[in-house]
Amino acid sequence: MKKLSLLLALALILGLLAGCGSSAPTAQDYTTEGGITLTAESGMTEKAQAPFTTTLQGENSMVTFLEESKAMLTPGMTLADYTAVVESGNGLSAPFAEDDCGNLANSYVREINGSEFFYYITAHETASSFWLVQMACLADQQEVYEPLFRQWLATVELPVSENALDGTFTEKTFELDCGLKITMPDNMGKLAMEGYTEF
Repeated sequence: MKKLSLLLALALILGLLAGCGSSAPTAQDYTTEGGITLTAESGMTEKAQAPFTTTLQGENSMVTFLEESKAMLTPGMTLADYTAVVESGNGLSAPFAEDDCGNLANSYVREINGSEFFYYITAHETASSFWLVQMACLADQQEVYEPLFRQWLATVELPVSENALDGTFTEKTFELDCGLKITMPDNMGKLAMEGYTEF
C-alpha cells in the first residue's frame, strides 16, 4: 500500500496557505484534469503535488486527492478494511464514520512547523480504486470551515481509472539516497517523513 501513510503528510503544501480570510468563504464547482468533480472554496488552483493524485490549493483552504488502485492492494479488501488501515497507519484517534452529509469521514488537528491545521477526510470507493479526499484549513478556522467541508465533500464524484481495472501500470527503478534500489510503480514520489530513512 504505497501511499496510505502519506495522506497526513501535508507539510510540503500547507505552507502555501496564506492565512485566514476575513469574509465568509464562497464556493464554486471544479473539474480536475483527471475528471474529479466537486464543490470547494472559490479561487483554488489545481496543482500537482507528490504523492497525491492531485490537489486544489487556495489561500485559506486546500483539497488533496489520493487514489489507491485496488489492483495494488490486498485482494478482496473492503472499504472498511481500507479505512482501518488508514486509521492505524496515521494514528487517528477515532474510526471513520458517516457524518450528517452522508460522507464516510474522519477529522484531526495536527501541528506543522508551529501552526495547527484542521483536516477533514472522506473515504470513497469506485470499481477500480479507493480514494481519500481531504480538506484542510488553519485550526483556528475549524468552526467556520468544518460544516462547509462536510457539505463540499458530499459533492465529490470520482472517475474510474481504466488502468486500475486490469492491474496494469508502468514500473520504474528508484535509487534511494541510502544506496538501495527498488522497483515500484512509476507514479511514486519521494517525501521526507519523520521516523523513516526513505519514504
